[in-house]
Amino acid sequence: MRLRLVLLIGAMVFVLGVVSFGVFVFLEMNRSVDDMLENLVIRPVNVAGLADGTYLGEFGQRPVMASVRVSVADGHLDDITILQHEHGRGYDGEQVVERILGQQSLEVDTVSGATISSLVILKAVEVALLSGPVGR
Repeated sequence: MRLRLVLLIGAMVFVLGVVSFGVFVFLEMNRSVDDMLENLVIRPVNVAGLADGTYLGEFGQRPVMASVRVSVADGHLDDITILQHEHGRGYDGEQVVERILGQQSLEVDTVSGATISSLVILKAVEVALLSGPVGR
């Protein structure tokens, strides 16, 4: 009987430790996303002045991150492919790509309900375009 009580208390302490660690990790991940977005600025990029080619970029940190491949042809954004996208517990916001391509600009509205995800994708596209085409 005494052994069962000791085992039960030990199991409860273990479970409490695991839950506490999970809560700590969750709070730290949210704090890091808030810190990342606090001073985030999406700079406009003059697409017409870009060289034709493929551009790669990534931005973010877990749990919200994106990597993209952007194709530029004849001074226009021809295609944007999301290579990887993690959006944590929020919505994915990938529809922002259609807005970027439609307006040929990074100055677009974010996707309602997926603001953080949209901003991370926008920043990844900006990073790609400012880094120059791959292979040059």
